[in-house]
Amino acid sequence: MKRQKIDGSLNKNPRRVGTLAIQILALLLSVALFHHIDAHDYFWVSVKDCGHVIVFFQGCLLALSLLTPWIAAHTAKVWVVALACFLLGLVIELVQPAFGRNASFLDAWYNLLGVSSAALLFLQHRQSQHRKRLLAIAAIVFAAGFIQPALYSGEYFSRAERLPQLVDFTSPWHRLYWQANGNSHGSISSPPSQARAAHNKALKLDFLGGQYPGVRLFDFWPDWQSGDSLTATLWLAGNTPRTLHVRMHDREHKQEYRDRYNRTFTLHPGLNILSIALTDIQSAPETRKMDLSKMEEIGLFTVQPERPMQIYLMALRLEEPN
Repeated sequence: MKRQKIDGSLNKNPRRVGTLAIQILALLLSVALFHHIDAHDYFWVSVKDCGHVIVFFQGCLLALSLLTPWIAAHTAKVWVVALACFLLGLVIELVQPAFGRNASFLDAWYNLLGVSSAALLFLQHRQSQHRKRLLAIAAIVFAAGFIQPALYSGEYFSRAERLPQLVDFTSPWHRLYWQANGNSHGSISSPPSQARAAHNKALKLDFLGGQYPGVRLFDFWPDWQSGDSLTATLWLAGNTPRTLHVRMHDREHKQEYRDRYNRTFTLHPGLNILSIALTDIQSAPETRKMDLSKMEEIGLFTVQPERPMQIYLMALRLEEPN
């Protein structure tokens, strides 16, 4: 009977059928759009994550529109539908590891924001009282899902302004650009006193042992085409020379040793300036050329150190042709 009632309502209201068709099309377009976003750095990852807010907002609103005859004037049923949509998203997150993807509580939070704002908007449209208040709350809940990309956007677009410097360790957002790996530890610190005249802050790295202790640098400005060389300014603590390995790859990296730039440097105690020609980086992969417009990651590491190694990375720069 209920199915006949809903179907009958659709047949008698062609305008509603058209509205539902538009909602379905918009939902499908949103899913396709956010699925194909190239989330290659922290800003675009956050934008793609926010797609959950939009998709679940549209999906919940579609479900509420389809079930309008069943909901009638019962406010509680609106929240039942919203809860069902949220639980569906939660189940999807929980089963994702079985398909090679990670479950994300952040995605579940974005789903909750989407269904909540949809329910509030649906209630606002159907009630005669408190409409402005409900609309304002719905807008606030919906907008809360975009705080992260909004905060990241300023830092993301300022990366080009910092050139030739690729990484700014004085920025409050510095933690977006590096990650210590293996048995290693990283922190922002003042460099040794002998180097403080030129550098206020440095990334202090302690490689403590293990197989490949090191650091990954990423999400820097990816287009290096205007440069001539890459220089890294480091300070090696201690009294003996140490070996440092450097690797680099672009966005097309095939996760193979031969498909990236690899080089070994000998660091001497005190100040070291490593210079690498971009032509060497470009020609490093064996079967192709490195795409200097889409550089993605730099790795600094050592191999099975017999004793701890401490370095300060003070600057990473693109040098222009003379």
